[in-house]
Amino acid sequence: MKPHYKYSWQEQYLDALSHTSAATLHTKIAAARKALDERVAELLVCKGSSAERQAVIDALFSLRFLELQMRRTQQSGL
Repeated sequence: MKPHYKYSWQEQYLDALSHTSAATLHTKIAAARKALDERVAELLVCKGSSAERQAVIDALFSLRFLELQMRRTQQSGL
């Protein structure tokens, strides 16, 4: 059974969070950011819920944190 997502960008976002392989993580983060950026552009011209706006902000911060952690891991050679 395919999971139901509340927002259109959640599938790519959760896919990025679930991958721990550095080889695929960059690609997954890029796809999630693209989906989030597209939704932000839509929210700028139409009304969206404040709950989704907050969810987008939280998702972007989470992706940024994931990227920083990935860089630290790569720099330390782990």
